[in-house]
Amino acid sequence: MQEEKLIRKIEKLNCIKPDSNWVLFAEQKIMAQEPAEITTVRFDWSFVTRPAFSAAFSAFAIISIVFSASLTLAQNALPGDMLYSLKKASETAKMAFVPAGERPMAQLELTKTKLAELSRVTQGEKNQGQKLAASIAETQKTLQDASKTLNQLSPQEKEQVANQVVGQLEAIKSQKTAIEQNIKTDILSDVQKSELAQSAVEYYKLYLAKEIETLEKSSLTESQAILLLEAKTALADGEVERAMDIVVKEIPAKKDQPKIEEKENTTTTNTTTTEQGTTTESTTSSEQ
Repeated sequence: MQEEKLIRKIEKLNCIKPDSNWVLFAEQKIMAQEPAEITTVRFDWSFVTRPAFSAAFSAFAIISIVFSASLTLAQNALPGDMLYSLKKASETAKMAFVPAGERPMAQLELTKTKLAELSRVTQGEKNQGQKLAASIAETQKTLQDASKTLNQLSPQEKEQVANQVVGQLEAIKSQKTAIEQNIKTDILSDVQKSELAQSAVEYYKLYLAKEIETLEKSSLTESQAILLLEAKTALADGEVERAMDIVVKEIPAKKDQPKIEEKENTTTTNTTTTEQGTTTESTTSSEQ
């Protein structure tokens, strides 16, 4: 019952309307108010002209210019030079932003750079002994890092970059051999050579498998076909270096010999010609 009474009272309140005079008075009062002023915040740039700021800005500009110039000069620095640490810092910073899938190629490219530096050191005279030891150490470290990076890729990633990696490794091998012949000593220890070979062998196998498949579909001479069979056998037996020599060096060296099909066709033609000649001679003899 109390709830019903309360509802009736609320319904009566809805019927109450404001006095028209009050409504008019309230409207006039609202309209008479002045709009609030919009304040604009302005930044004071006057500090730019102050001596303290000018001095700080000039110092920053000078430091930037000196750093840029030093970084440019450092690109030609060699191990043992004063600016070489700046060059190494730049290389490390660049490598940090290389995606994981592209890092093996970047590391191998850096290895070629270190070997080029070592080659320059061996051709120089000033402080050669100190620089040579530092450059060999840098090359060894970079090759070890390259070995670790090559092992980090998945089988699918290795297959995708196998051709590129083998190309880089062959270039590195040529650089390394030339330098070792010049300085009359090995750059890498036996352990380091073994580590690099183990990390690279999977890439060589993938590369050779693709090359052998391509050669099987091409037209080969008889000697090339024999060599290809030997390469397949060597690869199956784990003799990767021998298979590589056959595919890259020995098979291309036999390309100037006549193809198997051409040789067979020539033999057939000669036989037919001989038979025709014999028949003709026989016919001629009968007529006589």
